[in-house]
Amino acid sequence: MRLAALIVLLSGALFAQTAEQIGTDVTVDLQSGERLIGTLTEANDEFIVLQHPLFGVIQILRERIVVPEAEEAAVVPDSAVVEPANPWSGTFDFSINGSRGNNQKQDTRLAVDMVRDDDVTKDTVFVLWNKSTSEVDTGVPSPDKTTDKTADRVYGKARREWYLDDTLWRPFGQVEVDHDEFKDFRYRLTLIAGAAYPIIDEEKQKWDGRLGAGGSREFGGDDESWTPEALVGTNYTVEVMPLHTFGFGMDVFPDLEDHGEYRTNTQVKWEIAAAEESHWRFNFGVDHFYDSRAERPTRSTDVNYFIGAGRAF
Repeated sequence: MRLAALIVLLSGALFAQTAEQIGTDVTVDLQSGERLIGTLTEANDEFIVLQHPLFGVIQILRERIVVPEAEEAAVVPDSAVVEPANPWSGTFDFSINGSRGNNQKQDTRLAVDMVRDDDVTKDTVFVLWNKSTSEVDTGVPSPDKTTDKTADRVYGKARREWYLDDTLWRPFGQVEVDHDEFKDFRYRLTLIAGAAYPIIDEEKQKWDGRLGAGGSREFGGDDESWTPEALVGTNYTVEVMPLHTFGFGMDVFPDLEDHGEYRTNTQVKWEIAAAEESHWRFNFGVDHFYDSRAERPTRSTDVNYFIGAGRAF
């Protein structure tokens, strides 16, 4: 009878005790339904030890002890509590450049680049805002200043990829929204589906390629019909040297109806970390947007050079 009771006591469910409870009387509910009351003399990650008035010293595996849900948070020791990791990682970039004097100019750029990868799906989000203004003296000798806005663009892209068990190819869906005050439309919406492939997947070097098809539609312009488009895209990052990272990303959208027409979205960036383990970055690079279908006075090419700072998260 005593041996059977000991076997039962060694087969409970999960239970944890804090260091402050050593030497105090505790109650242990076993998975088999029994309840044991004794003095806690030892507790670690694998088992606890009780001094029982009838059975003496008893060692019980933690995985065999039941913990009531209402009490679980209170009894788990601090060493066993694991803070949930942030599922998103990425960078936030900010740059502001300009000049002051008789003629004044200011360029502002904000960008957020985020990734979430849980080995089931991979989400990528990129948001860019770029604005340029200039102030010019037009009157002599009494200056009459006029403010001219030369750029005001908001661009956002989100993509979800799904991992498959038997292949490295990952199907994806992608949506883009583009607003440019100086285009002949208010917004452009792009929807694309296809497949991505990791050409290089190393700790310090990554290169992905994408192929897809879908369409885009402009709102607020003369033509609001859908335009069928293909997608050929790539992203490449490499740690060139300690603290220095080079990144390149490009999406090409060939027009499937009007052959020879296409759009491109390109970004080139060089990041320099402030120090090892530092979240702060210095960066410089180029944002480039091209649309061969743009009609005058709208420009086909928009280029934004930037230099600024960023923070990884």
